[in-house]
Amino acid sequence: GAARYPRHARVPRSLEEGGTHTLSVTLTDQYYNAVTKEVKFRFGKDEAAPTVRILSPRDGAIVRRGEVLRIRAEAEDREGGVKHVQFFLGETLLSTKPQDPYKLDYTVNEGPGTYVLRATAIDLAKNPSEDTVTIIVEP
Repeated sequence: GAARYPRHARVPRSLEEGGTHTLSVTLTDQYYNAVTKEVKFRFGKDEAAPTVRILSPRDGAIVRRGEVLRIRAEAEDREGGVKHVQFFLGETLLSTKPQDPYKLDYTVNEGPGTYVLRATAIDLAKNPSEDTVTIIVEP
């Protein structure tokens, strides 16, 4: 019977730039007869930002110094993929997570006060997105 080939091909993520590319496919039979076809294609530019959402802690969570804050976030990008998610407490970078699961167990060492916890997602085209929650550190 006739051989069946997949109708879709995966493109490496390293090919993220807009512009024209050439895909070349060579088929070789058992007698080493080869035929090559080329097709030119072009990527549209990835303009859509990724989505990111902090799952925990919830907004307004109260913690004490020395407690472990379980930080969880979800992020996705429909057009190319998430490059990384970064967690910030105030302006301090806590961690950079290059892949899912986007989670961090952080031991609180800040003094009493109200802080903004921020998760920032960057996609492969460098489009940013962020989500924030407020946490309260009690004395």
